[in-house]
Amino acid sequence: MDIKNSRNINGTIVDEMIAKVSKEIGVKMENLEKVDRAVIGVSTSRGRVEGVGEDASAKVVIAKYDSLAGFITMDGVKVKNGSFFDRRTKKPVNKPKLILLIKVNGEVVEQEVGKEESVIVKVAKGQAKVAKAKLKAGKKLNKKIEKSEEIPAE
Repeated sequence: MDIKNSRNINGTIVDEMIAKVSKEIGVKMENLEKVDRAVIGVSTSRGRVEGVGEDASAKVVIAKYDSLAGFITMDGVKVKNGSFFDRRTKKPVNKPKLILLIKVNGEVVEQEVGKEESVIVKVAKGQAKVAKAKLKAGKKLNKKIEKSEEIPAE
């Protein structure tokens, strides 16, 4: 397939790469422009350069995307940058250690995937459940109030 500057063609490639990485590695690349740069490359006077190509493996694509500081999530939670690409050595990480960044009471807490959850993360999840339950209860209460305030039609 000839890769020109057509956003339509690149959009298809980008979508395919996002799906491939999600299926094989279990993370989602959120920034479409950076996925495009990681796979296709950037436009220069010499044409498109620095992309890994559409035939690259999911590991190579996510490493290049991470090197561009792309926004990566796992189950809706941000993954720490540098999990797939080491900036010091300028090489992909052989065995990625996924660290989720979870916001708790205004502070960011790191939680490594596969490790036992820290007390802070457990408390944050508990607080999130309580807040969700309160929100749901509040919505039900508001509906009851609205119904009681309705004026019956004569």
